[in-house]
Amino acid sequence: MTPVPPARRDEILAALIDRLADDQRAGRQPDPEAAARDHPDLIPELKALWAVAQFAGLASRHAPGSPTGSTQTLRAPSDAAARWASSTRPGRRV
Repeated sequence: MTPVPPARRDEILAALIDRLADDQRAGRQPDPEAAARDHPDLIPELKALWAVAQFAGLASRHAPGSPTGSTQTLRAPSDAAARWASSTRPGRRV
């Protein structure tokens, strides 16, 4: 498969993160490899972004003043956060 053009990379990653978050909210197990089946060159980056999204969701659930054991649903990062995370990958100039 042809690699994703750089101009579309962030857009596609954001859409894939949204898909994983939708799966999680629906009670399904998010699967980055399955979500990126059409874009295998994005799988490593998608896995890293998804891990960051999960960590950010956990951190926000236990922010000062919030009750421990909150049942808040984890959310995917915003498009801006996905673009920032994408821009920080090694070898990429901002």
